[in-house]
Amino acid sequence: MCVVPGVLWTDRGGADSIHPVRNGALGVLALVALAGAVARAADAQVNTIKKVSVKGGTVEIVGTQKPSFTTFPMSDPPRFVIDISEAVFSGVPEDVPVSGSGRITAIKTASYGNDASAIARVVIGFDRDAEPDVQAAGNTLVVKVGSGSAPAVASRTTPAPAPAATTAAPDSSALAQGRALATAATASQAKPDDQASRDALARANAKAEADRKAAEAAALAEQQRQAELARQRQAIADAEAQRKAKEQADRETRARAEQERVAQQKAMAEAQARADAERKSQEEAARTAAARAQAERKAQD
Repeated sequence: MCVVPGVLWTDRGGADSIHPVRNGALGVLALVALAGAVARAADAQVNTIKKVSVKGGTVEIVGTQKPSFTTFPMSDPPRFVIDISEAVFSGVPEDVPVSGSGRITAIKTASYGNDASAIARVVIGFDRDAEPDVQAAGNTLVVKVGSGSAPAVASRTTPAPAPAATTAAPDSSALAQGRALATAATASQAKPDDQASRDALARANAKAEADRKAAEAAALAEQQRQAELARQRQAIADAEAQRKAKEQADRETRARAEQERVAQQKAMAEAQARADAERKSQEEAARTAAARAQAERKAQD
């Protein structure tokens, strides 16, 4: 077999049986080879997050490449979001254990998109507002919780380094071969495929953005649901407190009424006793006076 720009020649039985294969087949072979090379190069550039751990007030996110990331804070409850571009999780749970981690209350992970548009998200929850410090150390992101009263409001972006020469060499060779074959293909074949690649990338980016918005909407809905539950619980607690206060007031009112009734009965009894005593005293005085008068009449007789 020999290659001449624009024509592929195959020798099937000697010099007299050489047949040309024109640009149509060449275009298919070129695009297939280029697609494979691009796919291999994309796989090599994806950052695989293999570990998310927390100790005290420090969170470590370990990947296979130096991360390219952005951050932003959220409130109610206080959270700190780290989006790592062109990254996927491998063996990392959605809920990372945080027992005994001081001010850190929860760590959750989520993935959006795929391949070059993939985003690995890490959300760190706090017991109150905090100002984390984020530093990239090689392939590791180190997040330290500061003592500030508000989370950082500026996003930071760290560019990802170019792949190491030893790792990229096979992919570079494959890309070079694919480009050489693609150059030989006709322009009418290359342009639709370029457009298809752009369309696919646009769809992937749109899906990643839609997934991100859906996740934020779900988080907002959950936050609103929790707020409504808290409001309902508070309303029930307030109603119960009012009921108990009313019952206590009713008991006190009844107790005062009973005390007044007993006091009135006692006063009436005492008044009756005094009246009876006065009546008896008067009756006794009357009997004494009558006896004295009778004695005086007898003495006169």
